[in-house]
Amino acid sequence: MEKGELLYRGKAKNIYSTIDSDLVVVEYRDDATAFNGLKKETVAGKGVLNNKISSFFFTLLAEKGVASHFVRQLSDTEMLAKKLLQDFLKEKNVTLVDFKLEFGLLKGDIVLGDEISPDTCRFWDDRTGEKLDKDRFRRDLGGVIEAYEEILKRRIRYEA
Repeated sequence: MEKGELLYRGKAKNIYSTIDSDLVVVEYRDDATAFNGLKKETVAGKGVLNNKISSFFFTLLAEKGVASHFVRQLSDTEMLAKKLLQDFLKEKNVTLVDFKLEFGLLKGDIVLGDEISPDTCRFWDDRTGEKLDKDRFRRDLGGVIEAYEEILKRRIRYEA
């Protein structure tokens, strides 16, 4: 699958559009950061390893019945992935930049055992670019509660 427009450049990954609006190409880079970006280096081979390790675990999770965004590995540094929550959040004028989840074992089954909130996701307003997540706290922007309330308000509009 051919990469299209660069949609997002993170600390260690790039996300590209594809001809299929439901899919993206995730490209793993060799960049490494720590301490809120104070320490930055290029670690040769890190992108290849992260892609192969991630592909392995996503395949393993699928075999155990845990669906994910992973479609397939495209190259040493790229995977094809489904867009997650994009349509729902687009209707709310919110971009989901990234999010982290934790899983655990419960009686032999892999289960999601984390929260999905502005503490674990990066939500940005589509129109203004305003951060509606924990970045408001990290970067001393103020308005943490107001941003979290805005995310909740947009969700409730969906349920109404």
